[in-house]
Amino acid sequence: MHSLNGKEEKAAISADAARHHTDSDPLKAIYETAPVGLAMLDRDLRFVSINDRLAKWNGVPAVDHIGRSVDEILPDLPEDALAGLRKALSGEAVWGHEVITSTLGKPGEPSCWRENWVPVRDATGDIIGIAISCEDITEERNARRALELMNRVGAALAGEHDLERLVQLVTDAGVELSRAAFGAFFYNVVNAAGESYMLYSLSGAEREAFADFPMPRNTQVFAPTFDGDGIVRSDDITRDPRYGQNKPRSGMPAGHLPVRSYLAVPVMSREGEVLGGLFFGHPEPGRFQEADEGLVAGLAGQAAVAIENARLIQRVREANDMLERRVSERTAELTEAHEALRHAQKLEAIGQLTGGVAHDFNNLLTVISGAAEMLARPDLPEHKRARYIENIASTAKRASTLTSHLLAYSRRRVIRPEVVDLNIQIDALEELLARSLGGHIQIEVTPSAWEARVEVDPTEFETAILNAAVNARDAMPEGGKLSIAIRDHDLADEPAVAIDITDTGTGMSPDTVKRVFEPFFTTKPVGEGTGLGLSQIHGFAAQAGGSTEIVSREGIGTTIRIILPRVDKALRSFEQKGTLEPIPQGLKVLLVEDNDQVRHFAEHLLHDLGAKVTAVANGAEALRALSEDPFDLIFTDVVMPGMSGIDLARQLRVRAPGVPVLLATGYSEQMIGEGIDEFDVLVKPYGAEALSLALRKTLSIS
Repeated sequence: MHSLNGKEEKAAISADAARHHTDSDPLKAIYETAPVGLAMLDRDLRFVSINDRLAKWNGVPAVDHIGRSVDEILPDLPEDALAGLRKALSGEAVWGHEVITSTLGKPGEPSCWRENWVPVRDATGDIIGIAISCEDITEERNARRALELMNRVGAALAGEHDLERLVQLVTDAGVELSRAAFGAFFYNVVNAAGESYMLYSLSGAEREAFADFPMPRNTQVFAPTFDGDGIVRSDDITRDPRYGQNKPRSGMPAGHLPVRSYLAVPVMSREGEVLGGLFFGHPEPGRFQEADEGLVAGLAGQAAVAIENARLIQRVREANDMLERRVSERTAELTEAHEALRHAQKLEAIGQLTGGVAHDFNNLLTVISGAAEMLARPDLPEHKRARYIENIASTAKRASTLTSHLLAYSRRRVIRPEVVDLNIQIDALEELLARSLGGHIQIEVTPSAWEARVEVDPTEFETAILNAAVNARDAMPEGGKLSIAIRDHDLADEPAVAIDITDTGTGMSPDTVKRVFEPFFTTKPVGEGTGLGLSQIHGFAAQAGGSTEIVSREGIGTTIRIILPRVDKALRSFEQKGTLEPIPQGLKVLLVEDNDQVRHFAEHLLHDLGAKVTAVANGAEALRALSEDPFDLIFTDVVMPGMSGIDLARQLRVRAPGVPVLLATGYSEQMIGEGIDEFDVLVKPYGAEALSLALRKTLSIS
């Protein structure tokens, strides 16, 4: 027998004293019956004493603990717990440490314990062991986690309006809350034969797991849930007297997910309608407790509210869609005689402009046709030939400007902001305003004393001014005065420019003023106004980063104010005639254009620029040409029958990813649809100079 050193002997004596203390102290009864687990360890972390409660939690009789170390009794004790015990041995008490382990508590479920470890000292102050107290806080921890999950799910459901995602979110949360192996949501929609319900979402299992099985039938097990009679919770559904009572089947078919523990909760609307049911299962019996029932019932209540809200939003969207269809149909009826100008924003303004535009086009055609006739004469001197060519080119540009005005009304223009001086823009509009408003309206324009530079689409700006002017004209049926003034202003404490359009007309009531910028709101009789004019002004200003205001007094008149941010940028430079920028000679171009005249023109233009051209009429022909021959660039129209230019360009990204694509269009994003911003675009009409510049940009040639 070996001798002990002084320290070991002292520890042994202290351990004996602790055992004696436990055996003889009259407080032993309190120690044994305490609602918490109690124990004492020596310095080697061996059990010196333990009460029956903690021994039972550990799953080992109390007598079998004495003299055995902690890691023998609890082999899965986490490292952080062992570190805490060592910390106590160093003299520092550890309070409220949470230990999670799967060894203690219910089989198959992790348990949580709140532990206190306090160093025990002898009379000399030396640490001889650790006093332990612990309590089972598994239910407390589960309740905390459940509350956190319910709050998280509630917040998610409040912002989710897609039924499929919403129901999946609820089902996943139910599985987590109840600790089920799998769960499902079925809508309370019985098929035509009245036999089965509709599966909507699964959690904890793949949908393929049910692919070979029919939907659940209207059985005695399912009926209480779908009838809204209450919650069904069973420790073993296979032993429930209602189970397997519907012939010809008896219970779950072979290969079905194993279900013993069963929990089903109806999802009911505020009015008591059963919307569906949440069903949860586990292959082991006795898994669901009363607390799980309450949690899932609360989740079902949240789900019912969210489903009803989602359905309400869906009905509102359907109603909006129906309203939009009706408005569209009505608009189509009103504009049937002017199909090229459908979706007009100011139909009455178009009517006033038609005569003036036709007159201007006749003047333009006179110049073009006369010059073309003179160019056909073989004896025409060269200097006169050059003059007639210049006349045709400048006249074509004027025709393009007129077309832009028409496209602005039908919303088929590509929006292209430019830096302009509003003084110049308004000055150029005076003649058009006079023609549109008639001789009974006096027009007065007051420009600002300085440059009023803003960044806007010039045609959109002109359209906004025309809409305001036409609205003013209608308010002055007996004649009056229209004043347009440009002045300095502030917009959110930043410098801005204000355009005031003021009439001396009938004015508007306060209620009307509140609604004038709403789309389709109009005070005019049916057939005399669309209510789009002032909403276009509001939309134009907002798109340009500005705002609109209106002041009106009945019997005195109205002022519409358009406020636009002032910019410190150079004014747009007007196109000047210059030399063509060269493109790589021999560039192999695939031209796709459905219009025969435009295709022939573009083909000749590309040839003259030095390109080798293959011209086709549609996307299908373009794909065939690409399969037979490589190309350096694809130049395609956007709006074509069948496959659009955008669809073709997207296919080319896959089939010929290295080949650049240039689109050509005279329409806007609203007409074409999504996707045009993904590619380089050349706006029609175009000439040799614009085409060469666009080709160089697409080819990344600086």
